[in-house]
Amino acid sequence: NPTSHTMVSSRIASLHVNGALWGEFEVGVHAAALRGVPVWFLSGDAATCACAQALVPGVSTVATKEGVGYSVLSRTPEAVLAEIEARTLEALTRPEKPTALVLPDHFSVEVAYLHHYDAKNAAHYPGARLHTPCVVRFESDDYAEVLRFFHFVI
Repeated sequence: NPTSHTMVSSRIASLHVNGALWGEFEVGVHAAALRGVPVWFLSGDAATCACAQALVPGVSTVATKEGVGYSVLSRTPEAVLAEIEARTLEALTRPEKPTALVLPDHFSVEVAYLHHYDAKNAAHYPGARLHTPCVVRFESDDYAEVLRFFHFVI
């Protein structure tokens, strides 16, 4: 579950926005874009780094670990720290500066819960609707409103 650090993974099975599976990075990079803030650098798991590179062209990344089933293959702290320092310096000194992500005009959000009662409770958020017993949908043109929805239902 790509949202398991900041969202309750004992309740949430998945989060999709505009048909794409979202994790913490997608939520955060869109929040930054809401205020015009570009993303220059990311360190974290390999899947998140790959996602960042696909979503934000030119972003510098350092993969610190890779998830393999129920396990994680981690790099040594010394190697990771050295690479983080080098990539951060590279990101901050390159001539071309990143720009903030361009937000879509509309957000179609789908939260799949593990338990029907969590979905039923989340569907009480204004504008949210129960799609199936375990799935809640929410639509908005305003990402700030999507963030409020996340705050209450995830």
